[in-house]
Amino acid sequence: MRPVLLVVGAARHSLGEAVAAQAEENWDYDLVQTAGITDESLRLDVRVNESIKTVLEEVRPDYVVCTVGVNIPAGIGHTFLPTLMQDSFHTNVVGPLTLLQHFVTMTSLSVLTRKFVVISSNSAHIARSGSLPYCASKAALSMGLRVAARDLADNPGILAWGYEPGLLGGTPMTRVTQEQFSGPLHRMKGVGPGGLSPYALADRVLSDLSLSGLGLHGTMFRFDAGEQ
Repeated sequence: MRPVLLVVGAARHSLGEAVAAQAEENWDYDLVQTAGITDESLRLDVRVNESIKTVLEEVRPDYVVCTVGVNIPAGIGHTFLPTLMQDSFHTNVVGPLTLLQHFVTMTSLSVLTRKFVVISSNSAHIARSGSLPYCASKAALSMGLRVAARDLADNPGILAWGYEPGLLGGTPMTRVTQEQFSGPLHRMKGVGPGGLSPYALADRVLSDLSLSGLGLHGTMFRFDAGEQ
């Protein structure tokens, strides 16, 4: 039986698009679907419960890869910091974890172990000036996924893990960041100023999805050339 893959957050040139493209070209899936609020084939807004449930019931995925996120620059002195923090947490934390919650409770007749992958950021560990909403929300997402995975450990039919990449070159979020900040955008030794290839991370995600997954459960993997 071949799995059905749902990629949530697959805008043009994004990591999600790379995951979907690589899955269709190089990996054995019964179906690969994309969902999101831009160029994806299905409309899904992770901030809206009904939107999540509708897509999950339609696709009935065995595997979900959630790459959604927003980076709103703001420091401690920003006038609207509380609002920007709330918006960032809603998209970066509450949305992906609600998606996981509905994925867990979704009715499924599949005999396959279901797998959920979330993309966080190494900004969960690295403090970046002017990025308070982003760094704080990604730290919360990483810990939230780990806690959720412990809650799911007694359910052998579902595994969840994630990745914390450094700067990914050419993605919509990176392009926005380049417009908003001057100077180097990362400190990854040996990596060019444009950052890492999203296709390299896509290959890693898909390779791990093909494994049994038990040792991956509850783990957040750094993918950042040892950035400090």
